[in-house]
Amino acid sequence: MGIPTSFLGAMLFLPAFDVSINMISMFAFIISLGIVVDDAIIAGENIYENLDKGMSRIDAAIFGAKEVAIPLTFAILTNIVAFMPLFFLPGGMGKAMMVIPAVVVTCFAISWVEALFILPAHISHLKQKPDSKLGRKLDDIQLKVDGWLRR
Repeated sequence: MGIPTSFLGAMLFLPAFDVSINMISMFAFIISLGIVVDDAIIAGENIYENLDKGMSRIDAAIFGAKEVAIPLTFAILTNIVAFMPLFFLPGGMGKAMMVIPAVVVTCFAISWVEALFILPAHISHLKQKPDSKLGRKLDDIQLKVDGWLRR
């Protein structure tokens, strides 16, 4: 859910930057795609590791998010700073290129909020065991693959 949350959230703020949906803004969304996914993976994997250690879902979500909050924040800020010079390009080309950092910075900022606040809240409220027969079967397959990978 990190990708749609970040992208839709960015689309809400783009009119403030006078940015429309066009080829350049779509390119900027593609640029930010990989990093948005990485933000959610960092937080989610850390929470999952805490679950593996035997913590409750709520404790794992809180502790896992707190553990990665500073590194994740600096990773996102580093990416934002890398795109900031594009805001200051002169002339017509600068006006056209300003769309890229506007989209990317907005996506990264919303991804930061999503990875540290929304994702842990969702993980903490997941059910322990699947309800359906298919869900149990998929859970069994996942446990077998996990055991195989751990060996």
